[in-house]
Amino acid sequence: MKPIPISINEELRLLATELYRQFSPTQLEHLARNLGVIKRKRKIKAEDLISLCVYLGDEASSKSLTNLCSVLDAHFDVSLSTEGLNQRFTNALVNFIRTLFATLCKNKLSSAISLSKPYHYFSRIRILDATAFGLPAYYASSYPATNCTPDKAGMKIQLEYDLISGEYLLVDVESGKTSDCELGTLQAKRVEKNDLCLRDLGYFKIDDFIQMDQLGAYFISRIKPKTYVFTRNSGEVQYLLDGRVKKSSLYNPINLKQMMDSMKPGEVKEIPEALIGREKKLEARLILYKLTDEQLKKRQLMRSKKERTKTKSYSDETKQLDALHAFITNIPQDVVPKEEIYDLYSLRWQIEIVFKTWKSIFHIHKAKPLKEERFLCHLYGTLLAILLSSSLIYKMREMLLRRKKLEISELKSMDIMKQYFNLIDSALRSEGTEKIKDVLLKISSMIEKNARKSHRYTKKTVFDILGIVYEHRHKESKIAA
Repeated sequence: MKPIPISINEELRLLATELYRQFSPTQLEHLARNLGVIKRKRKIKAEDLISLCVYLGDEASSKSLTNLCSVLDAHFDVSLSTEGLNQRFTNALVNFIRTLFATLCKNKLSSAISLSKPYHYFSRIRILDATAFGLPAYYASSYPATNCTPDKAGMKIQLEYDLISGEYLLVDVESGKTSDCELGTLQAKRVEKNDLCLRDLGYFKIDDFIQMDQLGAYFISRIKPKTYVFTRNSGEVQYLLDGRVKKSSLYNPINLKQMMDSMKPGEVKEIPEALIGREKKLEARLILYKLTDEQLKKRQLMRSKKERTKTKSYSDETKQLDALHAFITNIPQDVVPKEEIYDLYSLRWQIEIVFKTWKSIFHIHKAKPLKEERFLCHLYGTLLAILLSSSLIYKMREMLLRRKKLEISELKSMDIMKQYFNLIDSALRSEGTEKIKDVLLKISSMIEKNARKSHRYTKKTVFDILGIVYEHRHKESKIAA
């Protein structure tokens, strides 16, 4: 007997109950006292501090203390002097917000059903990348930008998340000089069977891919231009004078430049059992995709812009291979054919959309020279707001797909979600979950109306690539209608 499906109202009521359980005034007050944020009855409560650092966006770091005191008085009837408020920004408050963030990462808001899996082999699609931004030189001692520029400050936030469920698997806040590759090695040890890991060049390390393969996980990665690539020699081998086999004759080196020149624009080639690296330790499929003329032109424009603004420089070897995408993967051919590897890897760019929301909507990168504890309250408060928004949106995304076959835009949804933060904050302060449910219903309705993914005939969406069935109309169709 099939279970009776629950209504949208009831589904959002369950989500509201879980949200209230984790962020109710009673729960916040209990945690704040345990962590030493509040030691006795005071004018300002735990939920007031969370409102200031989480729901008011970047105001905790961009506004003056005088302005923040006015906000507290106007919104929550809390009267403090500027010095009184300044003294509330302590390491204990930083730890309080960081603990809330870690708890939400661990417990999540709901046991939402993940999106339909594109291939039965993959339980998760793990994407790892980092976003970095400069800070005022005031923070250089705590967050140096690089070893070469000790007088400059910078911060890097590493993120690994599952594209299917939206779950944050890692959020690591470090100084700007930390190594991507070292963290990539650490995360490679944490993969699980049937995970698919999409890696960029910054995390390219052959031993990591071997580790993933041994753990039963799958990977797709671009390869660096200087990477040695070989095939086994199926012909005659050569011998040394003492009778031993000449090792170099066992393998044939692959010249990527020559292969690129022999391919037509848009053509895909595969070397099924390539050996990767000077020591030939990794055996994987090598997929070569030659860019079309239009794709090549866009890539060259992007690179010239980065070099002109001096955000990045490219070697001659890289420029020579401008028209080639070279991927390695251990996914079996019968699961993902060579023609689909490029599209599947392109899902990695979804993390760039995530980082775009962090900066363009939540302004996580904006900082003034402040007391360090106040800056960290802003940072972790913003991360908590982002994670809370993301958790709610992924639940609504799954719900709208399941119920109405709709695909929504993460960027549009995050922008909508932020506009309702004051209502969410107010609802959490009320008794019970009815008001929270009503706010979630309003957000869901607005996302359904105004956050649908824009579709173009020449560009695939995430759902297109994953093979998820949904309803949509192209922009041109809407105009014609």
